[in-house]
Amino acid sequence: MLKIFVIFKPKNADHNDIRFEIDGELKGFGFISRKDNQLALTRCPICDRENYAMSVLTGQCAWCGFSIYQQAGLEIIDRTISPAPKQ
Repeated sequence: MLKIFVIFKPKNADHNDIRFEIDGELKGFGFISRKDNQLALTRCPICDRENYAMSVLTGQCAWCGFSIYQQAGLEIIDRTISPAPKQ
């Protein structure tokens, strides 16, 4: 099960850091924008590789395909995080 932990930065920062917990172990890094709540993936929690620079802001790992939004049950609507619709 994936959990996302937010590490809050000082109020003048433009983002907060995030860490991922999978099966009780902290893995991977990312950040969440304070302006529009966009999630970014800098190090993948699955393959433990640094994400390709052009893929960081997509929230998806360029190497293994892991997606923050799919794994966390989130979707992006106009660059704002919302719960995924029930299917």
